[in-house]
Amino acid sequence: MQSNSFCQVSNIVSIIGTGVTLKNDDSVSFSIARFNLDVANKKFYIKNKTVVKNQEFKITIPDLVEPTYINISAQRSGMPLLYHFLVSPGDNINLTFFENDYTVSGDRSGCFELQHKMRSMINHSPMPTSSTGTILPYLKSVDSLARSLQNLLNENKSLLTVQEWDILNTDLITFKGFQYYHINASMPEIKAQRPGYISDIKSYLASNITFRSQINLSANSLYYAEYLLEKFKFDSCAVINRPFEMKPYLQYLLKNLSGLQRDKSIVYALIKSKEISGDITEELNLAIAKASNPELATTITEFRNLKTDGATAFDFSLTDVNGKQVKLSDFRGKPVILDFWFTGCAACRELAPYMKKIEEKFAGQNVKFIGISIDKDRNTWRESIKSNKYVSPEIINLITNGNGNLDTVIDRYKVSSYPSLFLIDKNGKLFNIQNDPRADDGAHLKGMIEKNL
Repeated sequence: MQSNSFCQVSNIVSIIGTGVTLKNDDSVSFSIARFNLDVANKKFYIKNKTVVKNQEFKITIPDLVEPTYINISAQRSGMPLLYHFLVSPGDNINLTFFENDYTVSGDRSGCFELQHKMRSMINHSPMPTSSTGTILPYLKSVDSLARSLQNLLNENKSLLTVQEWDILNTDLITFKGFQYYHINASMPEIKAQRPGYISDIKSYLASNITFRSQINLSANSLYYAEYLLEKFKFDSCAVINRPFEMKPYLQYLLKNLSGLQRDKSIVYALIKSKEISGDITEELNLAIAKASNPELATTITEFRNLKTDGATAFDFSLTDVNGKQVKLSDFRGKPVILDFWFTGCAACRELAPYMKKIEEKFAGQNVKFIGISIDKDRNTWRESIKSNKYVSPEIINLITNGNGNLDTVIDRYKVSSYPSLFLIDKNGKLFNIQNDPRADDGAHLKGMIEKNL
């Protein structure tokens, strides 16, 4: 019988970690996935730090109102990462770390040991590659792993609250589905065999998989929004050899989902999608009107405003290579091109020569080019600028001050992929650059700049 009567008298979660692998004064980072949205976004992925003292660290998470996923990692210690670890209000957790593992104790230790076992099974489960030329061995391995995980979850159901069970069970169902549908993106060597592999997957899914109806799946699942996005990309795009577009996907979510499931899935898609092209204003307006959660509605509103040409651009303040603070408003009266990038970004390197030609064409004219890097190490950033591989040393180069992709500027401009380009006109109004300069040799961007000079 499933238990739902655990005595949780507080909304505070307390975690204490000890172990010989922990080094004094080491920094231990922990993050909280608000709404259980697995996105690198400052608003939903809250990060904090504590320090190891006497080979022990303490983490306190206040005001938790529902089961929530957290991550814990140490900067230098040999502490294994606790990745997607579900905690509930009132939990008191004691972690003891060893060289390559950890144990859990406390009044809810059974719940956390169960999660640890499930995570270990996933991490250590051998998955065949697609080198055999067929996808079937991979699909069968996914099924075998999912059955083992489901059996383990069912056997330990009494250790979980009703909410925890719903979340973990939904995560398992959608994890399995994600592994099927993500094949389209994760196995390019199989993708090259199109259309044969598509037929294999469709046939296998038709005969081997039955998902519970969407209405019975927990809206607090970590993987549900990710699963839906990959499922749509397969069913409505890969199967008919059509590229993914945000507009029909938003229409699909608005038609088939409701409440928190719909709101989360829309926000996840907007944040995670690498490219949002086309006019989605109507869909976003409807999503805002239907939204059940005010905070998620605000996020959708911000995306709508950002994707509407003529919105007021966020006036950031970032540091340049000389340590000087630079504001966007410093350039009022001139059109500005923003180029978001980071060291190691292959697409950023591909874009660089095209941007160089555009910069040279408008040299000496009333336009400013600004590169904004999410590099966390300033020396790495400076060396990359000097290399001329990602951006030109001759433009204004700024950095997100060690905040990486969690900086406010990334959130306010809703940057979800790199490189990302924006044009701000001389009045501080934002315009989206719809055509990648790599695709048209910069013709579209050149035209936008000339129009705004």
